[in-house]
Amino acid sequence: MQTNIKTVFQTITAQLQTIYDKNEAESIAFLLIEFLYKNSRTDVLVAKELINFDEKLLQSYINRLLKHEPIQYIIGKAFFYENDFIVNQHTLIPRSETEELVHLIIQENKLRNHLKIIDIGTGTGCIPITLFHNLTQADVYGIDIDKNTLEVAQENARNLSANITWINQDILNTEIAWQSNFQVKFDMQPDMKFDIIVSNPPYVRELEKTAMQPNVLNYEPAKALFVSNENPLIFYEAIADFALKYLAKQGKLYFEINQYLGQETKQMLESKGFIEVEIIKDLHENDRICKAKNLLRVY
Repeated sequence: MQTNIKTVFQTITAQLQTIYDKNEAESIAFLLIEFLYKNSRTDVLVAKELINFDEKLLQSYINRLLKHEPIQYIIGKAFFYENDFIVNQHTLIPRSETEELVHLIIQENKLRNHLKIIDIGTGTGCIPITLFHNLTQADVYGIDIDKNTLEVAQENARNLSANITWINQDILNTEIAWQSNFQVKFDMQPDMKFDIIVSNPPYVRELEKTAMQPNVLNYEPAKALFVSNENPLIFYEAIADFALKYLAKQGKLYFEINQYLGQETKQMLESKGFIEVEIIKDLHENDRICKAKNLLRVY
């Protein structure tokens, strides 16, 4: 059976427009066609014919999408900055706001060599892997509490030839574990310091769930997304305290933040003594990045 691929594209798009707007439906349709048939957007435009088209198989994938399952989980990958990253139910799907965070770090530090960088709550590993490839001779580390998540990050690093040191660690419980799990396991000096500490930690308050889409709420790992209404900066506080001990003199701290808690995050960092604390808006004009420098004194 032969079917025009443009017709297939139109079929997918029409069904998806019941839950997505036209542009998003078309983007998802292109990704599904590439995944199922290894055909490009050009093939769609020229109406290339498909051989041995399986209508039932196609509809089974459309049905998954109509249940709001993210296309990235269906095809098993997501594009970030300049590469495809493996994603699954153990990882968040990398987003454009995080690309903005990474781009800022690269632009501000591209002339510096031999940086020591650590990403806390690494997920797919998209942040440390991208920094490894874009900053000269960087020594890069990634931490995550979930072993399954770290396995995905490790696979991404292997696929993308990135030499990252991975650490299974709960940043909320580092005082004792950090000494044994990091400094001993990786033979680090007790006075080791990082030039850059970066994190995109959980920051969505429980009260914000009602504004979120089903494809996020029903499929992405909740523990990587949500924090309590009562203590929404819990991870930022812990990472800031970590930075007070392990961020080098004049080292830089970078956060992706909740757009509604920018000033609270800034005030928290200033109260701990960080300097040059700045809130940066994303392309949608939302407060999205907070950066700061360590205190002038050496710890």
